Amino acid sequence: MSMCLRNFEKMLKKGKVKGGDPRVIGGQAATTPESQRDGQSINTSGVGGGGEEILLGPKTPILPPVARGQKFIHEGARVKQSIAITNATMGPFNTGPGAAAPAGERCKWLQTEHEVYDTDADYFEEAADQAQAAGQPAGNVNALNAAARQSRNKANSLLNEWLRDCA
Repeated sequence: MSMCLRNFEKMLKKGKVKGGDPRVIGGQAATTPESQRDGQSINTSGVGGGGEEILLGPKTPILPPVARGQKFIHEGARVKQSIAITNATMGPFNTGPGAAAPAGERCKWLQTEHEVYDTDADYFEEAADQAQAAGQPAGNVNALNAAARQSRNKANSLLNEWLRDCA
């Protein structure tokens, strides 16, 4: 999580974090590819290199601090990932490369998505523990635990697909 936050801060210092971007809705966030080559979105391991940007939706500044922190960590993980995705084979709603993708592309995507959602789950679990230790209302703790479960379920689903199809 610390590495993810450092990545976000690097992107911020380099002017590559765009707030209020119309390409993302509400409090959502996204990372654009560093470059395009032969119909592929290319992300390399160089944080802040090329044309890569982190896009924050217009409502990001008004999110509660814990939710905002998760967005920064989530996108900070994405800018460090090294992956090439063929745009033409990308499934709807960020479901990753489909059956027509080049060999190995979906497996690499499953690995990187698992890393991101596993980190999200760890973040929300820690936030829930800290909220409970600080005596926050049960509703707050329960909401953080629910977010942790949702992220963990997503991570486990991605891992199970990877184990089934790629291991």
